[in-house]
Amino acid sequence: MRQSHRPGDEAEVDFGEVVIRLAGQDVKCFLFCLRLWFSGKAVHRVSLSGGQKALFEGHEHAFRVLGGIPVGKIRYDNLKSAVAQVIGFSRSRAETDRWTAFRSHWGLDAFYCRPGIEGAHEKGGVEGQIGWFRRNHLVPVPDVPSVQALNAMIDEWDVADEARRTVGEFLAIERPLLGPLPPEPFETGRWFTPRVDRFAQVTVRTNKYAQPMTGGVHPPRPASTSLRTPRADQRHRRGAR
Repeated sequence: MRQSHRPGDEAEVDFGEVVIRLAGQDVKCFLFCLRLWFSGKAVHRVSLSGGQKALFEGHEHAFRVLGGIPVGKIRYDNLKSAVAQVIGFSRSRAETDRWTAFRSHWGLDAFYCRPGIEGAHEKGGVEGQIGWFRRNHLVPVPDVPSVQALNAMIDEWDVADEARRTVGEFLAIERPLLGPLPPEPFETGRWFTPRVDRFAQVTVRTNKYAQPMTGGVHPPRPASTSLRTPRADQRHRRGAR
């Protein structure tokens, strides 16, 4: 049955696994994709993990590129970053707290596909798009110095792909009908308050990060640290002892 979709209305999101050559080593990464249903316009972003930060930053990047937000439903499978529990055989979901906050900030209307084979057809467009993108842009395996460098290349590929079929023509119709972006950004990173040790380092989730020193002296004190993909930002709480 032929399907028709209203411009600016719906989209679908998924992750796919990809392998890249990063600084001379083969590394498994995760390709985020948000695809608009009407135009078929897709925005991609690679990260070292497929966790919650990558999910948030992928959305944020896609909305900035598109210049707006789908006003209807966005289809998802049951990502652990978003869904804490599938409730029975219905479409009801117990969402993670951070995902609920993120979705509310951006005004997203989430539609969760049925688990397993029953829901395989409900977001087949984005799954097919990830496969197409992987075959056409990530084969042979790209050799890049950093994930940021690869994402800069991906941004160029996404723009070039608008000329494929009629994506660019339909996107021109769809873009003005997308919902507006919120005036304030959402903090996609997760904040921690570790202490700075005598070596001017902080430990967050078993990883150590160097803390910039001020005036050559850095006494131990709390520091606010935000984990983002793929970096950590650190700030001192002034006056803390």
